[in-house]
Amino acid sequence: SFLKQRKMIALIIAALVAFARTALTSGATCSVAEYSKVDCGYYGIKQDGCEAKGCCWASSSNNGVPWCFFGSDVVSTSCFGFSDSISVPFNESEVTTMRNYFMDNINIQGKGGIVAAPDYDTPGGSYYYHWMRDGALTMRCLQETNPDSFSAIENTVKTYAQWVLKVQNEADPNGIDVRTEPKFMLPNGEVFSSAWCRPQNDGPGLRATSLMMAAESLIANGETSYVKEYLWTGDSNKYNGGAIKYDLDYVISNYATNTCDLWEEIRDADFFWNRVTMKKAMILGAAFASKMGDEASASNYRNAMQKINSTLYSTHYNGAFYQECASRTRDSAVIVGFNDGYDKLDGLMSPTSV
Repeated sequence: SFLKQRKMIALIIAALVAFARTALTSGATCSVAEYSKVDCGYYGIKQDGCEAKGCCWASSSNNGVPWCFFGSDVVSTSCFGFSDSISVPFNESEVTTMRNYFMDNINIQGKGGIVAAPDYDTPGGSYYYHWMRDGALTMRCLQETNPDSFSAIENTVKTYAQWVLKVQNEADPNGIDVRTEPKFMLPNGEVFSSAWCRPQNDGPGLRATSLMMAAESLIANGETSYVKEYLWTGDSNKYNGGAIKYDLDYVISNYATNTCDLWEEIRDADFFWNRVTMKKAMILGAAFASKMGDEASASNYRNAMQKINSTLYSTHYNGAFYQECASRTRDSAVIVGFNDGYDKLDGLMSPTSV
């Protein structure tokens, strides 16, 4: 159940935190070289909050050096450990508060868009936009962490599906396939037309993954007609075959195109994050197409999955670790890719694999 899963995750997190605190408070030293300091705080943390966590504090005039950092004994030990004394870090009330804030960013003005940040004055500029990637991941998270029946979020999911159909069919002002546009205006979904890192080819697969989850729930609830009307129409002249199929079909021909990375900083045609999440979309897509009676599409998706899969090891494992791309080897996008791209039907790169 959701509650059991959440409690298990909370216990693991609490164990890791307890281990870190134990290490810090047992003879920890704060004598750490500037560029060896590992961040122990969060944005805006003060000295008292830092030290209350059992971390070290020292101001620095060097850019990029954290003021709140782990002691040298913690930095030199393994990242993982367990303590016999653990407790759930968040109570039911706190979880409810966090989820309410989460829900406030979804379905803006009832039009299906998802805002990255509701504050127009965030550091670095306004984030009051719908990012294609972030929106898709948010809808996946909404469904995976839903503590109630699907009916509780059904309207929100359907409104998002309508948002996707709308933006999939807009004329693109930037001369690219609108399915690869990174961000849209709120609340109405116009394509963001100012300068930005584009195209971003991971979006279609991520959106399709979230919508396939929704379609499975809708079918289970006896709403196959909605799925056939909007998500998988079986007619290329009707919503381009449906919101799910249109996005999946993009991946087949474009998984190796030049694109921006997860952080919108560099370009390459072979990012690990993009490939591994596309692979997951193809795995799910093949199964879903078969369910919808479309074996031709299912075969196309399986073939694309095999092509993508063949590159994940050959071009991304360098003999020591998996790299994001040749020009940026060490990147947290790889870790995020392991989390979001793993699929038990495939089993490759499972959480317990070596």
